[in-house]
Parts: sequence; C-alpha cells; structure tokens
Amino acid sequence: MVVYETRKQRVDRKLDLVLDLVQTINVGLQSLSDSVAALTLTTQRIEKEMTVDFTALTAEVAAEKTAQDSALTLINGIAAQITAAVTTADAATQATVDGLVKQLSDESAALAAAVAANTPAAPAPAPVAAPADPAAPAPTV
Repeated sequence: MVVYETRKQRVDRKLDLVLDLVQTINVGLQSLSDSVAALTLTTQRIEKEMTVDFTALTAEVAAEKTAQDSALTLINGIAAQITAAVTTADAATQATVDGLVKQLSDESAALAAAVAANTPAAPAPAPVAAPADPAAPAPTV
C-alpha cells in the first residue's frame, strides 16, 4: 500500500523544517549576541585600565622644572653677588674670585646642559594614512 502525502501535509512538513531552521538560527544569534556583549565589556575594561592619569605626572614635571630653574637662578645669582661684592680687591683676591665665578658659571652651564640632555624630545606626529584608491577593487570577505 502506497501512502501519498496530501499537499497540505507536504507544506506542513516543509514549514516544520523551516521553523526548526529558524529556531537554530535564533539560538546561534543569541550565542553571537552574548559573545559580542562579553567582548564589549572586556574591551571597556581594558580601555579603562589603559587610561593614564597625567595629572600627577604633569605636577611632578612642573615641580622638577621649578627646582631646576631655582638651582640655575641660585648659581647665577651667587656668581653675580661675588662679582659685585669684590669690586675693590687686590689682584690675588680678584683672581680667586674670578675662578669661583667661572666655576659657578661652568656648573650652571653643566646643569642646564644636563637638564636639556635628559628632557625627552616631543614625539613625532603620527603618520596620516593615504586615501583609498577609488580604482582599487573592493576587499572580499
């Protein structure tokens, strides 16, 4: 005995297959959505960890610059005060004072050179990407 399906039965069977397929796609999409959400949270956490607070560093650099400037001012001021104080000295005293003034000036120059040598250069600007060639073929996925 041969059993033939009616047209309605064939449509119902195919519709059941389509519904099963849609259900499988929904499960896959939900899994993909969960993965994207987890990846987004991970990315946000990493971005937060990578954020640097430059406030303390900027304050430290400013304090260091102030201390260095003060040291240079002090050294240069001492040399000027010694020179001004010994305007009527004999030749031997004047030679000693001149030597001290030169030593202070040399130390001031050495300090200024050390500060300049240990100050990092400004970073080079980031390269700018060339515009895409409109004649180039589109990338395939």
